[in-house]
Amino acid sequence: MADTKISADMTVTPTGADFIPILQAGANKKATLASVVTLGSLLKAETIISGSDVTSYTFSGLDGNTDGGYVLVVELLPVNTSTNTISIRFNGDASSTGYKQQYLVAFATTAYIASTDNFAKLGDMSTTQTVLFGTANITRIGGYGVIQGQTMRLDALINYVSIAKYSATITNITSITVVGDVANGIKIGSILRLYKRK
Repeated sequence: MADTKISADMTVTPTGADFIPILQAGANKKATLASVVTLGSLLKAETIISGSDVTSYTFSGLDGNTDGGYVLVVELLPVNTSTNTISIRFNGDASSTGYKQQYLVAFATTAYIASTDNFAKLGDMSTTQTVLFGTANITRIGGYGVIQGQTMRLDALINYVSIAKYSATITNITSITVVGDVANGIKIGSILRLYKRK
């Protein structure tokens, strides 16, 4: 499986067992199987919460400088006892303070913009929703840990778009924690996946 080139030329007819078709924008693009497998290798870690509900989950042993930053994908199930704000923290930080954020919230026909100095918030889990789903692009720029996130709540189709920065400078991202402000507010069956960017 030596050929890892991708061809968008529809006049090219790839040969050999290494090629599989990719359907994109209505055109049957071509790629090698090796190319597609490489995409899967970007998965850094994955967990499905089991055993008991948790307050937080930490991806540890990271090297953001080598990995080029991360993309976090969450599918979080609520415990449905109270509203739970989900946020991100860097490098074992035990406090939600020290993060600056701007975010946009849109639902139904309403939208508003807000800011906070206390969270790098991904979204809120309500007492009635089924799941909080979304992604966060996480990296270090100019010595600061930064987060660009977008999540949605399925109970009322609420959309969160956020940008956040850790106020203190850091030399690397060595751990990422997803944490709620309600004890044991992330339910069994919740899924967290972390992808490296290179």
